[in-house]
Amino acid sequence: MEHRKVLKFLQIIGVIFIIVSLVEIVFIIVMHFTPFTLNGDSILLSEFIYAADIVPLSGTLLWIFLIIASICFLILGFFMYKIILSKKIESWPLAKYMVVLGMVILLGGFVKMNFLV
Repeated sequence: MEHRKVLKFLQIIGVIFIIVSLVEIVFIIVMHFTPFTLNGDSILLSEFIYAADIVPLSGTLLWIFLIIASICFLILGFFMYKIILSKKIESWPLAKYMVVLGMVILLGGFVKMNFLV
């Protein structure tokens, strides 16, 4: 009985991972095309970030890391959901460990997206 509850909770965490990742990816895409004014000129945020003469290379690498992290969250969510649908988890401690790990990573994602401060 408890094994099924843990699997159900893991399925919910997987769905939340997918939803949060999709929201974050859409937010990043919309933010790329946001114009803002810098020194009287209106430029897109993507031009500002990827222009080597305005932002140093470390800023561009951090932005690319943020995009890769969002995609990894999406892949992790699909992976967790696929495991639950195939019901391959036989051991209750492994399922419980996956739930705890998923909650910690999800909490980190919320902090990264500034939903929790």
